[in-house]
Amino acid sequence: MAPTAEPDTATPLPPPHFVIVPFPAQGHTIPMVDLARLLAERGARASLVVTPVNAARLRGAANHAARAKLPLEIVEVPFPPSAADAGLPPGVENIDQITDYAHFRPFFDVMRDLAAPLEAYLRALPAQPSCVISDLSNSWTAGVASRVGVPRLFFHGPSCFYSLCDLNAAAHGLQQQADDDRYVVPGMPVRVEPDTATPLPPPHFVIVPFPAQGHTIPMVDLARLLAERGARASLVVTPVNAARLRGAANHAARAKLPLEIVEVPFPPSAADAGLPPGVENIDQITDYAHFRPFFDVMRDLAAPLEAYLRALPAQPSCVISDLSNSWTAGVASRVGVPRLFFHGPSCFYSLCDLNAAAHGLQQQADDDRYVVPGMPVRVEVTKDTQPGFFNTPGWEDLRDAAMEAMRTADGGVVNTFLDLEDEFIACYEAALAKPVWTLGPFCLYNRDADAMASRGNTPDVAQSAVTTWLDAMDTDSVTYVNFGTLACKVPKYLFEVGHGLEDSGKPFIWVVKESEVATPEVQEWLSALEARVAARGVVVRGWAPQLAILSHRAVGGFVTHCGWNSILESIAHGVPVVTWPHFTDQFLNERLAVDVLGVGAPVGATAPVMLFGDEAAMQVGRADVARAVSKLMDGGEEAGERRRKAKEYGEKAHRAMEKGGSSYESLTQLIRSFTLQEPKNSSSITVECSANRHI
Repeated sequence: MAPTAEPDTATPLPPPHFVIVPFPAQGHTIPMVDLARLLAERGARASLVVTPVNAARLRGAANHAARAKLPLEIVEVPFPPSAADAGLPPGVENIDQITDYAHFRPFFDVMRDLAAPLEAYLRALPAQPSCVISDLSNSWTAGVASRVGVPRLFFHGPSCFYSLCDLNAAAHGLQQQADDDRYVVPGMPVRVEPDTATPLPPPHFVIVPFPAQGHTIPMVDLARLLAERGARASLVVTPVNAARLRGAANHAARAKLPLEIVEVPFPPSAADAGLPPGVENIDQITDYAHFRPFFDVMRDLAAPLEAYLRALPAQPSCVISDLSNSWTAGVASRVGVPRLFFHGPSCFYSLCDLNAAAHGLQQQADDDRYVVPGMPVRVEVTKDTQPGFFNTPGWEDLRDAAMEAMRTADGGVVNTFLDLEDEFIACYEAALAKPVWTLGPFCLYNRDADAMASRGNTPDVAQSAVTTWLDAMDTDSVTYVNFGTLACKVPKYLFEVGHGLEDSGKPFIWVVKESEVATPEVQEWLSALEARVAARGVVVRGWAPQLAILSHRAVGGFVTHCGWNSILESIAHGVPVVTWPHFTDQFLNERLAVDVLGVGAPVGATAPVMLFGDEAAMQVGRADVARAVSKLMDGGEEAGERRRKAKEYGEKAHRAMEKGGSSYESLTQLIRSFTLQEPKNSSSITVECSANRHI
């Protein structure tokens, strides 16, 4: 008898190799990427076969797997050249990129031509893979697996309840019934009588703004936009912020929009962190030492947000959270809900920030100047004016968390429009390697006085009083002055602004914060100023109806701190700006307005100032203010060209938001993306089946 070989029980078998072929639609791809991660985490090798555009979107998942040392790889195959012959637009490799229904069927046909590159990949492997797992929509993989001799499993995204209904209805030929017929699906453990006229339920977006007015206002506008287009929008906020949104909620209720305010308690940890009682918004902070603790306390909203999401009768379609709320990434991941980040600045700024961070330039020496790489235009910055929200020492963990939340998101939403930032949007999307939906200007959704007045806080001056005063002014003659909610000026600085406006000789509306007018000295000085300029100047103490002011024909210029909301609102209404940046993204927003778009005149600020003012850091005086206002408002070729460009961009902004415009269609794509997809985790009902039951 020939000797038999004894197996070496000490040598482990090689791990199985699964080749995974998702269908290129977010609702199909996301669960298959999760499946690949699950397999890799259990020791199997997982290879995701995708085309270049989809490979770029999965870079974050690949990087995460690499950091975790998981055996997961992205295999890139070319999108079929037959796409051009089929009439598909260049670069379209994912269902969510399709904007014309006529392209859907050709897209499926072209997908069949991926059979050859998939087969070539399988045959070129050193060892035959253990199994192909392919999306059921990729039926062409059946032939490939058969020819190569590899076992194949199909992945089907819907619930088993749906799949059983589909299988049984098809087996009995019931799907070819007349349109008005009703039938009971046979072979089901429960009675199922479908109504073929019932549309898909609308998607449900859960929106989590960061509690600062400049962050919250655009996300409330976004919620309104989604609700107006039929989606359900839920804004998750704490009690103080919910009270501020009462006007927006009432306006939505009167319009019968599916928009709701979800109130969650502010974390009790606020007291231990030293925050004053009742402080739930950045603009309530009066001591710089409280800023960092505020961000830390915000992380403790993760538990109530997760509890809300899990308590919903049906899983929401998507979470859209402010990038400053990086903690929402973990919540969405645990619950199994897709997540988009919302980033408030311009794409110009965001691209600068992303590129500077990628090259480690934000850690340069204090006096260094550098050119930001990867920009379509030359952008030179200093340590003082460089991009970055969390570059302050001691804030590095927040910066890293925000970057990670961006990398792991399923996409981004930005408040801009194509005709304003087309080059920067394209480069930003390419750098992120994930879809970016440009839906702005959000402010143009607010088309009536009631909607304009319900944004942000309740105005401290009657909108009708401001409008009446403006009605008496000449067209394009009034300068509007507002420095946002955070930049507070000490009395000496405030007086310089007032003297500059007075010396300019131009009509103006100047908004000063309640905190700035708290002292008798300032109150008396402002009263004296109002007496001197009574015929041509108005001082608003507190919150002003900014959109109503900017949209008035009499307003011809805006002195702004260069927050992106303010610049975009001004551009959307065709109003040029005097730029006076204070901190964060504002210096680069100034560069965009002045150097790229040509709609701004700089006042001359060159370095950041502290949030609560610093007389020693005062760089801009009354002469600078008067000069910049005169430069903006006086006639002449330069001022005329600036005004012409602003009005041209204003017209383009309105077209972007109209039906058929770029932002309108981008919103259509966003809603469609989350209407068509199944939730990542489906709830189930346990039922008994008497026949064909396997244990």
